[in-house]
Amino acid sequence: MDAAKEAVSKSHRPMNEAMMGILKLSMATAMISFTLSEAIIFKSFRDAITIPFFKKLISCFFCLGTWVSIILELIYQYNIFNSGMFIDYILTAFVIAWLSGFQCVIFCALLNITNK
Repeated sequence: MDAAKEAVSKSHRPMNEAMMGILKLSMATAMISFTLSEAIIFKSFRDAITIPFFKKLISCFFCLGTWVSIILELIYQYNIFNSGMFIDYILTAFVIAWLSGFQCVIFCALLNITNK
């Protein structure tokens, strides 16, 4: 009985808890996607990719961030729509990707300002 209650409570978290989780996931998504797509340490990894689809995916922080946010959303299952349908998780992942896109733009602006 407790496992069933826990499953229901996980899918219907309070809105403030869900929003904090989404903010945290957007920060993680931004850092993961920006690091993989822009950091010098992963340049050889990006250059080694030969399949055009994946080469484009890894070179765009927003594109990569969308997939990272979907994966993180499926793992952590924060939900801001609460209609009980699976599409809620996908829509929440898009909100996470949108927020992380803004954060990546800020990263790029800071790099341009500091001439990195």
